[in-house]
Amino acid sequence: MSFETATMSGAVISSNTRLAEEFLARFTNGEICLHPTDTIPGLTFDPHHTSSIDLLMKIKGRESTKSFIGLVAHQEFAEKNWLPLPDGWQDALKKLWPGPLSVIWRASGNAPKSMVTTDGMIALRCPLLSESDSWFNEVLVKLIGVPLPTSSVNRSGETAADNWVAAVEWCDLAGGIYVPPVKLEHKESYKTQASSLIRIADDGNWELLRAGPVTQTKIKEAFRRDQSE
Repeated sequence: MSFETATMSGAVISSNTRLAEEFLARFTNGEICLHPTDTIPGLTFDPHHTSSIDLLMKIKGRESTKSFIGLVAHQEFAEKNWLPLPDGWQDALKKLWPGPLSVIWRASGNAPKSMVTTDGMIALRCPLLSESDSWFNEVLVKLIGVPLPTSSVNRSGETAADNWVAAVEWCDLAGGIYVPPVKLEHKESYKTQASSLIRIADDGNWELLRAGPVTQTKIKEAFRRDQSE
C-alpha cells in the first residue's frame, strides 16, 4: 500500500516513490541491492557498472560466464531489448505476462552488453508484483526499458533464500548489500519457487529449460491459441 508524506515545500510524495528513488540511487551508485519479485527475492546491480558485476561475482562466488535474467516493467520494454520475436510469440506473451515466466531470445543492440550471452541471447521477464511491492514496479518503470539483472540470494551452488526474511539475513551476513527498508509482512508476497525458463528457437519452437510456476501446458495453450486466431 502506498502512503503519502508532505515535504517542506508542501509537495506530496508517496512512500513508494521515496523507496524507489532510494533504491535507484543505490543501484546507480554501483551498489548490490536486494529486491522483491513475484517469485523468490533476488540480488541486482547496475548492468553498466563493471565494478558492480565484479562485486556480485565475489559476494556470490559466481562464475562470470553465467548469464542473468533481466526484469522489465512492460512487455514493450522487453521487446526493445530483443530482436523481433518469431510469429505468434508477441501475442502469446501478452497472455503469459506479467508472470513468473522468463524467456530467452535474441538480444537487440539496445540490450546491456553485460547481460547478453556469448551466442547473442538475453533472458527477460515481466514480473507480476503484489500491491505491497508496487514501489519496485516504480523502479522498473523509471529504468525506462533497461532490464534490471537479477540473481538468486545465495552463494553459488547453495540453496537460494526463498523468502524475504531469509534473504535479509543472508545479506546482513554477506555485508555490503543494500536492503530496502520494507516491512517484514511483505514476505507473504513471495513465492518459494524460481520462475519457469524457456528458450525460443529461430523457427518459433521453444524449449523448457527450467520448470516453475508457469507450466508447459499453459505455455502451449497460449501459443496454440495465437496460431489458430
